[in-house]
Amino acid sequence: MTSETEWTPERRERLTAALREALPDPADLLRVVRLRLGIPKQEVYRAAEVAEAVAEVVAWAAERNRLPDLLEAALQEKPEAPGLRALRAERALRVRVKREDHRSWDWKRAIRASCTQSSSHSGRFQSRQSMRTMARPATS
Repeated sequence: MTSETEWTPERRERLTAALREALPDPADLLRVVRLRLGIPKQEVYRAAEVAEAVAEVVAWAAERNRLPDLLEAALQEKPEAPGLRALRAERALRVRVKREDHRSWDWKRAIRASCTQSSSHSGRFQSRQSMRTMARPATS
């Protein structure tokens, strides 16, 4: 599940604007909410105007940490929408950066582990072996 910190107020506003642009027809928004997300309309929004309804849908999704689901559902409905595509690309980039940070953390952990080994020759050999083992990606 996606962390809430990834969806800053500024990004939520961009999502709202992109949804308003991509789904100008109330029927489109209803399809995203009911068919793509599988949620009854009354549970999510009550507004008749699309602009207000989109704001309610985004608020509802933010409260339940479902903004990524909402973005993907809207893209399934309108895959050509440039604003939605830009948000998805930005999100994919953030996920990739987080994964790369995690990989570098593994190296840092391996280096720290090697520093805690004894300074004898055999300890250095063990620490190098453990560093190689910890840094090697798991294969299935």
